[in-house]
Amino acid sequence: MEGEILLHWLKFDIRTHSLDFLPWVQRLYGSNDLRKAFPQRVATLQLRVERLGSPEALPIVPLENGVFAETRVLTAPCFYEDGLFQSFNPGGYAHQFEYDARNHSIRCNLGGDFLRSGQLVASHFIRPLLQSFILSFYGMKWLHGALLARGDRTFFITGAGGAGKSTTSMALLHHGFSLLSEDGPLFFLDEGEDYVLSSLDFPHLAADTVKRFPWLQHHAIGEMDDRGKIPIARSALNGNGDWKEPRRVTHILEIERTTQAAAPALTPLPHREVLLKLVAESMTVFRSLRKQCAGLPLDQYSEFVFDLISRLSARAQVYRLRFADHQLDQVAELLNRL
Repeated sequence: MEGEILLHWLKFDIRTHSLDFLPWVQRLYGSNDLRKAFPQRVATLQLRVERLGSPEALPIVPLENGVFAETRVLTAPCFYEDGLFQSFNPGGYAHQFEYDARNHSIRCNLGGDFLRSGQLVASHFIRPLLQSFILSFYGMKWLHGALLARGDRTFFITGAGGAGKSTTSMALLHHGFSLLSEDGPLFFLDEGEDYVLSSLDFPHLAADTVKRFPWLQHHAIGEMDDRGKIPIARSALNGNGDWKEPRRVTHILEIERTTQAAAPALTPLPHREVLLKLVAESMTVFRSLRKQCAGLPLDQYSEFVFDLISRLSARAQVYRLRFADHQLDQVAELLNRL
């Protein structure tokens, strides 16, 4: 079974003989072709994934002298040697993973909880692998937050887990904003300037959020996962094409829900405060690998991420948005006046 996703300028080829998850990938991801706009970035990444323990399982031999890469892949510690990154997890979401950075290929065997459904392979393997590790090697950095647009304004909504980013995004979508990414847009640099792209993936919403906006129930396309999240079809998003082109974030909004707000309010934040939070959330520095990484752009990986978030946080207007749950309609009115 073969399939592909076109992630702006990265062609992601997927092949498997023993797992049935590709229909879920096609259902939960869109494709967008920006290869003509960015020909110098065009690349192909190949993924071969099989069922752990099956006759089709791939031979993935642990590295003899692997060095801890100071990051985790699929929740397991990641190790590096001679162009290869590996991680292994024998239980739970069991996997054997290997990324060949020189040959742009991933090989992986999946077992355990991954085998419960194709939906879990798409949501707990494909999605976090791309977001948290792979895409930065191809000039796209996933940042935690929601991305919405209204006219020439683009809002990047940040906040701690459970702060209400998804609920706020759905309320703004209901009021005519375009939702480009519900959780994790892709940022990149072009000629020294920061831009943002849709993550092309699906909203993943808490059951309470889906219940709050009954129209979302018609777009649910899978079962609730072990985090209490429900996948929502991309058809629920506004279809005006804003998600197809690069945009520049004009406003960063750090949201804070509180019962003490008499009305929604915007308070300017120091740019440095936002920068430090983004660095803490987003940076991977391969300090221990520098002597082993001749020919691989690992220093550039970290420098790219730091340069990107520095430029983003310094250029955009930055606010804390405080509001109470019952004031979401007023939040839309407030942002419309910005």
